[in-house]
Amino acid sequence: VMMAPFVACFNFIERRHDLRLFSRISLFLTFAGILFSFSRGGYLALLVLAIALIIINIRHRFAAVSLYVFSAILFLPEEVVTRLFSIRSGISSSNTIAGSIIGSNSSTPGTTSDIINNAGAEFAISERWEIWFESIKRILERPFFGYGVGTEPTATMFEKIGVDAPHAHNIILQLLLEGGIFALILMCFIGLITIKNGWSLMRHGYSSAFWMGFAVLGFAAGLLVHGMVDYPLTTPRLICTFITALAIAEQSILLYPNRNKTTT
Repeated sequence: VMMAPFVACFNFIERRHDLRLFSRISLFLTFAGILFSFSRGGYLALLVLAIALIIINIRHRFAAVSLYVFSAILFLPEEVVTRLFSIRSGISSSNTIAGSIIGSNSSTPGTTSDIINNAGAEFAISERWEIWFESIKRILERPFFGYGVGTEPTATMFEKIGVDAPHAHNIILQLLLEGGIFALILMCFIGLITIKNGWSLMRHGYSSAFWMGFAVLGFAAGLLVHGMVDYPLTTPRLICTFITALAIAEQSILLYPNRNKTTT
């Protein structure tokens, strides 16, 4: 999800004939990998990226990009579609779940789980609700410094209270659990710089710099959208991917100093 915008960007920037096939294959493998991950957070992030590609190509390559996107939708496996639309039960039950939890006299993990399941939410959705509810309770206990960096302290904390989860399944909650308010402020600061760089590149016309700016903003948006229902920085490998994408985003301003010159 983090690298998909950069792969899409390369397809629009690259003009060399000998790399065109390679760029198309990379794009196909990247998007296919997300689709077959069966991660609804990844699906939502990919949907946002696809819509953004269609919108910004209205004046240039609208027909071609729309054809690619809608063709991909038509060839989605049934299992992928089912996985994506199963989130509806959790959304439709959200008001009932929240009201029942707030009005409940008992706030134990077992009680919370029963309320969520009785509301008719799918198991994975109900599990998320329980994890988020318990995460908020633990954050309020240690709001400033959290429980320590890494998912191991969080997993240990959840295990002690009977919740089977390696992390909070939400990037904001997980940052607050690991490092408290200070960790969240630091990540917000990094995010603002990334968005500033991306917007600065995009506002100078339809060019290579424009597409790099789109990739930078797509990276930030994809990470945030995916991070609402999962924690995309769980393992060292994913953190390395994040740092690599962040480095590209940070250096993008220096890579395209002549941003006013459009490509031919």
